[in-house]
Amino acid sequence: MLKIDYSKTGTAYPDFAVESCIKSAYDCSIKKDVEKKSYCAVSTSTENYLYATQALIKEGRIDFNKVEFYFEGDLVGKANRYGKIDNYPDGFGDTMDRFLDRIIGL
Repeated sequence: MLKIDYSKTGTAYPDFAVESCIKSAYDCSIKKDVEKKSYCAVSTSTENYLYATQALIKEGRIDFNKVEFYFEGDLVGKANRYGKIDNYPDGFGDTMDRFLDRIIGL
């Protein structure tokens, strides 16, 4: 299982590197599953880490059943096979939305 915690104290990843970082963490989690060990966890403050994970799930490049999303340590849930997450608590990956609202005047 890959546990992704979106947290203000998490690691910042450059946008150009998020997909390779996700794949590495996911591969680590698969290896641990095979070895019947624990899980891999990533704590990130990079919103695009969430978006890229959802895109990889939708593309079928990572298994949606093997990824859990957390916000500040609390379980948000899993994405469906299309990468959609049903529960979006306030502050969870919504920075771009808030900026866009300001830009277009909503």
